[in-house]
Amino acid sequence: MSSHESISKLWLFMHVPPFIVFVFVLIIPGNAIFLISNNNYFSTTSNFAYGQQQQPNQMNSNNITNSLDIQNIPSKKVHVGDIDIAYKIFGKGDPILLIIGYSQAMDNWDPILLERLAFNHTVIIFDNRGIGNTTSGEKGFSIVQFANDTASLLDVLQIKQIDVLG
Repeated sequence: MSSHESISKLWLFMHVPPFIVFVFVLIIPGNAIFLISNNNYFSTTSNFAYGQQQQPNQMNSNNITNSLDIQNIPSKKVHVGDIDIAYKIFGKGDPILLIIGYSQAMDNWDPILLERLAFNHTVIIFDNRGIGNTTSGEKGFSIVQFANDTASLLDVLQIKQIDVLG
């Protein structure tokens, strides 16, 4: 996209009718705050995906207080290309791969999110090249290299099809 196209799109955005601004600025954040303040955000969202919407009074508060302790799940390592990738697998169901961003280690995922995903999925988390317990290797850091490392990890784990969250 050229800089001229970017400026044109920005110009159009700046001239959004006031009604649309009202909806997005005043109504949507209010609803989001309502969901979060009732500790209903994760439950409603995750259950919508499976067609099992729960009402706020049906939530099990033990799910929040007894969250998954990611530190106690043993880490494994596999050699892929020029690095050793550290990863963890837990849960039961269809596999889902979680790719954490901005140079964070796999143990930084929210334990409540991990617990909810592990209920219906085999969750795979890992450290990217040069992060946490994964070695840096000889190759440079790039998005393409990270993608190749991830694909190689899935090959070693013999996973042909997977959902990805990142």
